[in-house]
Amino acid sequence: MKSDWVPVSERLPEPDTPVLAHNGIWTGVAVWCSGEYLEDIERWQDEHREMIGLLGPAVTHWMPLPPTPGDTAAPEQAEQQEVVRVSRELLERLARTHAHDDHWDAIDELRAMLAGGGA
Repeated sequence: MKSDWVPVSERLPEPDTPVLAHNGIWTGVAVWCSGEYLEDIERWQDEHREMIGLLGPAVTHWMPLPPTPGDTAAPEQAEQQEVVRVSRELLERLARTHAHDDHWDAIDELRAMLAGGGA
């Protein structure tokens, strides 16, 4: 049987997107939070915005939330989220390389587009 659990060591969810998370003891709705002001231990927060890593073991696995009953857009939305995720990964990989100066405007423009239309 295929498991949909994703180890956090392999990949993190989209920032600020609710997911189902597990830390070996607790399983519940959580968010991996963005924000430069947060320490790594503070990034995983539960549905009450309490920092999971400060309350107990760190999150080890996560999975997307299932679609709500009657949600016919869920498969299409999941596909769009995956495209955005892959685009962000490629963009960050490109940004880490020694891009030419004339490429930085395009990189910044793509980042802005993904931030505005991303999941």
